[in-house]
Amino acid sequence: MQADEKAKIAGGSASEAMQYQKRIEQEEKKYIVLNEKVESTLKQVQALLSSATDAGLASAFDRRSKKFKTPERIWQGAFVLSLFGLVALAAWQAYSYQNLDQLPDWQQVARMLAIKVPFAAPLVWLAIHAARQASLAKRLEEDYAFKATISMSFDGYRRQMAEVGKGLAADSPLATLCTNTLREIAIPPGRIYNGQRMDPNITTSIADMVRQRRAQDPDR
Repeated sequence: MQADEKAKIAGGSASEAMQYQKRIEQEEKKYIVLNEKVESTLKQVQALLSSATDAGLASAFDRRSKKFKTPERIWQGAFVLSLFGLVALAAWQAYSYQNLDQLPDWQQVARMLAIKVPFAAPLVWLAIHAARQASLAKRLEEDYAFKATISMSFDGYRRQMAEVGKGLAADSPLATLCTNTLREIAIPPGRIYNGQRMDPNITTSIADMVRQRRAQDPDR
């Protein structure tokens, strides 16, 4: 009897042990599946955060780029209006002297210039200034748009480089691409103003042209 009872107890313990073992195995499988889901979700969240960061940066660059469209159009309009003003002034001058029987002498020419120059000089200066400002606005717009494009595509480059770029040398093409991309994003667009006069006029424009010509041909 005691042997039978011991056998029953041993059999019950073995059965319980098997059940516990099965439960442990099931819990381990659930843990493995859950851990895989967590890792997958974490990767997705990290990718979304990275994409959101790049998208936010690209959106900021794009909004900044669009802000230069209005100044560009305004300065282009000012340039066109100044040209129309110069043409109108020239037409008025031609109309004033169309009935002359002979060419005006030097005194008449000097008097004409003294009357017309105060009107023509501001128009010429406005045309030069407007053209320069429109050009700067266009360059800034293009620079910010280029940065926005790079920012939008950088996340894809970064993930590719993270996957295949492990252990690459510093001078490898992928490392160079990453370095150049980050450098381009970090360069301030304000560099476009470097070397540009903020108060151009006729004399400074002529001086700049002469300086550039001498720089191109120093022997002259």
